Amino acid sequence: KDENITICLNNYITKLDNPETALKLDDTIYAEIVAPSISSAAKYTRLEAFLHEVMKSLSSENWTEYIDLDSFARKYLIEEIFTNTDGGEASQFYYWDQSANKLYAGPCWDYDLTLGDTTWVDWISPYCLKMQSTIWYRELWTHEEFAEYVQKLYYTEYYPLLNQLIEDFPAITENIEKAANANHIRWTKLYEDGRDAASMLQFLSDRVGF
Repeated sequence: KDENITICLNNYITKLDNPETALKLDDTIYAEIVAPSISSAAKYTRLEAFLHEVMKSLSSENWTEYIDLDSFARKYLIEEIFTNTDGGEASQFYYWDQSANKLYAGPCWDYDLTLGDTTWVDWISPYCLKMQSTIWYRELWTHEEFAEYVQKLYYTEYYPLLNQLIEDFPAITENIEKAANANHIRWTKLYEDGRDAASMLQFLSDRVGF
């Protein structure tokens, strides 16, 4: 059985573990294999050919032959709802199921720059849409099937969960307060945006309203 190959997308070559073997998907986006940890040149050659087919399919009607609809729709919603600055194009994991010859989105990773964090950018707002301009989603969003599936998922699954999260937010933040304080001590020079639980809750509430 062919193994799954997990890739990571990044929008700066300096973020790559092995820049010399990374694949360039467009002018700014690079992909590298992160699992298996040791990958041959042949694996990169096969992956490059597969990703070329994926990119080509995005603007065609056969995109579902290469893209797993459910995982990409769910990943889209998570990145968009929480306004992940890195969403879609940096520290983003996907895996290629070689048996099915499909690309799946996930696992989720790297959510420090969310819920209004403006450490590196100043455009973040609860009233913006960001993910529709990223490498996979700018094409996927043009397909009616994808847009309708995303909207159905949001209203049937995500919207109720978000309202529950807003209700539980004070208890959650109290539960992780010690860990959050320790995290701030460890990373204070990187993340000094002054956010607190109340401002994140307000951002999330405004976001759901939007």
